[in-house]
Amino acid sequence: MLEELVSNESKVIFYRCLFQPESDDMEKNRVCRCQLYKILSDSEIIAACNDNGEEEEALKKHECYILDIYNLNKVYRCNAYYIQGSSENGYRYYTVQIVSPVQRVQRRRYQRYPCHSLFAYSVLQEEQVHDIINKEWEEVKKSLAGLSGFKQEALADISGGGIRFTSKQLLEKGEYLFCVLNFGGYNNKKAFPVICEVVYSGQFVNIKDVFDIRLKYLGITEQQREQIIHFGFWLERQGI
Repeated sequence: MLEELVSNESKVIFYRCLFQPESDDMEKNRVCRCQLYKILSDSEIIAACNDNGEEEEALKKHECYILDIYNLNKVYRCNAYYIQGSSENGYRYYTVQIVSPVQRVQRRRYQRYPCHSLFAYSVLQEEQVHDIINKEWEEVKKSLAGLSGFKQEALADISGGGIRFTSKQLLEKGEYLFCVLNFGGYNNKKAFPVICEVVYSGQFVNIKDVFDIRLKYLGITEQQREQIIHFGFWLERQGI
């Protein structure tokens, strides 16, 4: 049932069917960005967007679109046709027919780089997250003594969006970690602190008692993200 996957006000993006689904150029073929207004059935929805006529193109009948629906941290994709539309109170409403299975897709914005350096982490309480994010690194170092239970693990890979590692310690999805990455050897940098959230934690099918842990960064600046990506480039050049 479509209602079990998405909800009203989920973000909806229409693309022309002119690109390969895994292509990085898909944004060039974006037609319009809307919100899911109403689910009429498993094969018919209404999407709404601002009727400003500035950045968005109007949908055309008899043209097949690729439709991405974002709900929380999940993306669902299908093919759809525009049936009819109307304008009211500054909004355009598009009635759309879904003509293919709705499938969950993984869309990565950042390239992953293999990385096997050691890093340390400590589990945070939710109330600690914003406090640390809002401090400068020099202030954070002074309060590190208050963080207990630091553990050390080896990374599996790193990207501009997050990190992945394997561990015999199970971490729950949604937990927050204070991580200190090791950039030793790169531009004279060593400690690189980041706050992360566990977005996936699952046991390997073929390896007993070993868990695949994936984290996303929280509260980092674009300058910090750029440093991490440059570190990934450096790792690739080093052949690590």
